[in-house]
Amino acid sequence: MVFLSWFSRNYKVTVICACLTLLVLIPVVYWKMTQNQQTNTPEPSELYLFRKYDDIVTNATLMEVWNKTKNLDGIFELSRHGNYSVLICPHAYTSGGDWYAEWFVVASTLEPSNEGLIYELVLRFNFENFSLIKSYTEVQDFNLTSIENGKKIIEDFIAQNNGYVAPIEQEFHTNDPFMILFVYPSDIGTTIILNLNTGRLMIAAKGVWMGHGALLYP
Repeated sequence: MVFLSWFSRNYKVTVICACLTLLVLIPVVYWKMTQNQQTNTPEPSELYLFRKYDDIVTNATLMEVWNKTKNLDGIFELSRHGNYSVLICPHAYTSGGDWYAEWFVVASTLEPSNEGLIYELVLRFNFENFSLIKSYTEVQDFNLTSIENGKKIIEDFIAQNNGYVAPIEQEFHTNDPFMILFVYPSDIGTTIILNLNTGRLMIAAKGVWMGHGALLYP
């Protein structure tokens, strides 16, 4: 009875204290959940370091990019859909005069979901300080594509893209499930990455020697 009498007299104070306690505890609990989520992100089945611009880019630098990437929410969300692979490569929009470049990080699940879907993530990072510029997520139908058809899809994209000059020598690389067309921009070059699990482009960009390249897709 004494307790109930005290509680009735101090009801408002009790409610305020309870609310303040919740305001403190909720952010702490959320932070701990976020930390657990990040630290529990599975490693990719394959991590490809596409090393071009050898005078500037090293494997250690590419790993710095991955260390900035692997704890992002987008990677965690992708990993929830199964085994995945990651490709990291630089792209120079301008390679002569004032150097301007970005890091491209692309990730894809390796097996289709029960619904026949492949999950993709594309990230663009600042070349100098590794800060995130933009991220793109896609969900595509599984459509296993041969290397020959992958090359044709990329060549058709180059031919159909207004204002784009196709390189004379095309250098294709395959790191399953990724197909990469890389041409150094000694005049006009490109970086195009296609997902062989979907038959669709993930990212495409143009580079030039003394001028300004551009992001073509997405």
